[in-house]
Amino acid sequence: MVQEFAGREAEIKAMLDARGLQLAALYSDDNMCEPGVESEAIERNLEIVRFLQAMGSDILVYGPGRPRPDPIETLHYEVMKRIVNEVGRASQEMGVTTTIHPHWQTLIQERDDITRIFDMVDTDVVKLAVDPSHMVKAGYDPIEVCEIYGEIVRYMHIKDFSQEMNTPENNGVNDEGFTEPLVWFTELGQGVIDHRGVVDALRGADYDGWLTVEIDLSQTTPTKSLEINSRYLMDELGFDLAGENH
Repeated sequence: MVQEFAGREAEIKAMLDARGLQLAALYSDDNMCEPGVESEAIERNLEIVRFLQAMGSDILVYGPGRPRPDPIETLHYEVMKRIVNEVGRASQEMGVTTTIHPHWQTLIQERDDITRIFDMVDTDVVKLAVDPSHMVKAGYDPIEVCEIYGEIVRYMHIKDFSQEMNTPENNGVNDEGFTEPLVWFTELGQGVIDHRGVVDALRGADYDGWLTVEIDLSQTTPTKSLEINSRYLMDELGFDLAGENH
């Protein structure tokens, strides 16, 4: 989107404004932990940051990139630290917050990966984007993560995780070494995640950012998917979809 609308930010902002929409964030997904990519990755991310600034948006969601390195070396974390620290400092000066999104099949996949990278980066300028479904897929508790790291959470994806769809057949990898499509992610209330516990943990940390409903591949229609998610947000989590939420 950044490349398509480069120099035309006013055009896309007018399109959104006409529909009463706001760009919440943009996701950056590159393999950004291999030595030698630092300069390129920094500039690519700052291009996205400049676009966000022009759009009046303030969250960069930094995806560690797939596939997960094999073997994983300390150098991978060092490269990522250098990139996100520099992007984080520069983006902060432009009014945009850089967040790291732990993601299945990436360098930041396991619970220990979160501890490792956030012990290394400058958390004054690099924050956390929570996606409970990726955490549950990797086998750890998103509530515990929100309780430990709540002070630096600045963004959240919200969807569910279906253990029924988490079959060997649905976990095969493609020629690039990762799984597509991610069919075990599903609509809210259709899986095993304790969303109330996650939301309460974030509220306990005074989180006041976005909860962005996201799904990689629905098993139903887009309209039905929106209906299921909206009903869950209102009926189970008590959100007012037409007003302010705290």
